[in-house]
Amino acid sequence: MFKILAVLSIVVGALSAKSGSGSCSSSGKAAVRFPALDKFFTLVMGLSLAVLTLTGFYAVLLGHHLTGYLLICHTGCGGAFAGSLALLALLRAEAESCGCKCLLWTLVIGGLGVTLTAVVMMQPWFGPHGQEMLVELHRYSSLLAVVGGLGCCGPLLRAKSA
Repeated sequence: MFKILAVLSIVVGALSAKSGSGSCSSSGKAAVRFPALDKFFTLVMGLSLAVLTLTGFYAVLLGHHLTGYLLICHTGCGGAFAGSLALLALLRAEAESCGCKCLLWTLVIGGLGVTLTAVVMMQPWFGPHGQEMLVELHRYSSLLAVVGGLGCCGPLLRAKSA
């Protein structure tokens, strides 16, 4: 079931990135206060989300576990993702149109779920069943983050800075 949802979420996110390019510009709204910083953190967010998506979904879709270099890449990009997500949310929260604001907050909520489950999984608080539940929650939260990220970061990177 998760494999089907993963493929559908990537397709939906890609379609929203393609069709949402006009709705994610800052026309009619206040300009971004720091456009170069915004563009930089959007780039960091997009690249780290791409690496996280490729490494995580590769393992799930092919039935593998994250091990070795893929796991190192995945966890290494997680910090960049969490940091750029927080800063991008602060920079972009008021400057978005309604459609892109929904995609941005989908990305933020999914990213928060991904980050929290990743941190909690590192703690010895839960047994094997709890760890499996956290992994599933991590996977489904990542679907939200991917849809929001594809729909929001792509158009923001293409938009001209004010």
